[in-house]
Amino acid sequence: MAQAYIYMECPVSGQTLTLGKLTIQSGVGTFQYSPDAVQENIWVPDPFRYPLSARSYSVTKNGGVPGFIDDAMPDGWGERLLHRVEKGPLDSIQILLKSPNGDRAGNIMAGATRVPQDGLGQTPPKALRINTLLVERFDRFFEERTGRFRRLPMLSGLTLLDAEWKARSHPDWQYAALADELYRRGAPDQDRRELYRRMAYNVLVGNADDHPRNHAVIWKDGTWRLSPMYDVLPILDQGPAQVLAMSVGIEGPRLNRGNLLSQHSHFALNKSQAEAVLDEVASWEAELHDYYSQFLAGAELDAAVTATSGARLKR
Repeated sequence: MAQAYIYMECPVSGQTLTLGKLTIQSGVGTFQYSPDAVQENIWVPDPFRYPLSARSYSVTKNGGVPGFIDDAMPDGWGERLLHRVEKGPLDSIQILLKSPNGDRAGNIMAGATRVPQDGLGQTPPKALRINTLLVERFDRFFEERTGRFRRLPMLSGLTLLDAEWKARSHPDWQYAALADELYRRGAPDQDRRELYRRMAYNVLVGNADDHPRNHAVIWKDGTWRLSPMYDVLPILDQGPAQVLAMSVGIEGPRLNRGNLLSQHSHFALNKSQAEAVLDEVASWEAELHDYYSQFLAGAELDAAVTATSGARLKR
């Protein structure tokens, strides 16, 4: 049996506090909120599936890790790097404890003790001479009043759908269901319409890596909002995409106009509005081809152009 204490930077108070304890045995997890969290009635990241309570929650999906904690863990690439450094397999608790808290997505952190250490979640200053790429994170913001960066809570689409990550099939990976979750959690209708536009864009560029971990919501100004787009690009080694990772309509992930229109009401759109979105996104094809030609050449350019097709939105 392995365990870790889960910490959280509270979006209300800004304080880092002990949210609860996660215990995993034989792939089944048990999560329990800390007594202080229950007594103080704190903000919690997933009140629908894990409402604040003194009870214990049994977790059988995704190796026993609740979704709102799993979202703060490394993805498959990060896990491979940890396995390489540690020279062997790691269980979920070890991965939690060995991952740097300052780099995690959202506002969740982890440690081996009940009380968070001072400075938890901050990156110590260091001077390095190295080539680097600066990326602006959408799950952090600078607070003028305190002069420090604050963490924004984040939940992935996988967590919103309460879905399995490593299952053999993924019938619950559905754009319409994700739109329903946006509605359930209070996101405005414009976010559901934007999700429909992003679905259409993934079809246009042939992004078959549109799995639900590549969609997210962030807690901003007291409500959950659709996060900025990320990790969207044509898949160059598979030819023209025939399906996406997620279901786009009643025919599943099949890419055709009828299927894309089949569940338009879930996205706060009537049929004519949904058709207008598909037509607009399809019209971007030539512009995308020109954009690719500025940065790619030869076989790579040919592959990107082949992957990108507005025809899937028209027929």
